[in-house]
Amino acid sequence: PVQPSLIATLEQLSWSTRVPPHLHPAHLFQVEYQPVIELHHAAMDGEPSTRASELIARNCIHAGVVHAIGCRRCLLSEVPLDAPLTVHVDGSLLDTAHLRELELDGERGPAAAVGWLARQLGRHRGGGDSDWSCLQRGTLVLTATPGGLHPITATQATVRVEFAGLVSTCTIVHDQAATGAA
Repeated sequence: PVQPSLIATLEQLSWSTRVPPHLHPAHLFQVEYQPVIELHHAAMDGEPSTRASELIARNCIHAGVVHAIGCRRCLLSEVPLDAPLTVHVDGSLLDTAHLRELELDGERGPAAAVGWLARQLGRHRGGGDSDWSCLQRGTLVLTATPGGLHPITATQATVRVEFAGLVSTCTIVHDQAATGAA
């Protein structure tokens, strides 16, 4: 299966930038972002509505991540939440999602995912509060998206994920001998 996502490379925490008080520090990160194609192993047996939880429980069972050629740089709060994140397989539109659809603890989009990650790191370290010290310059964060997980059943298929004028593309080739297909 493939899943569209957005990856953010954290550049710096810009404390000098004025951000409204209701926003958490994740919005202050300068980032480079790009759409990616997450490649997952096919061992999924849960209900479709619980796939995201199943991915996390199974350590994301990644087979790989395909990056785009280019990226955009901005504050994390400036990543466009209403731009469509599209998935095409062999030229046909398969899925469209918008980052605004992803909500975690009242926040939306990639900043919500980075804030959630900082809170989880803080809890894991026993502090209870967000731990921003783990999120250093150069850290890559798969920011999660509301896009679906899509099985690729064709022997060969070209997958293209687009977001805000950026494109990630790859060709999936199934080894018929390995899968037992005729």
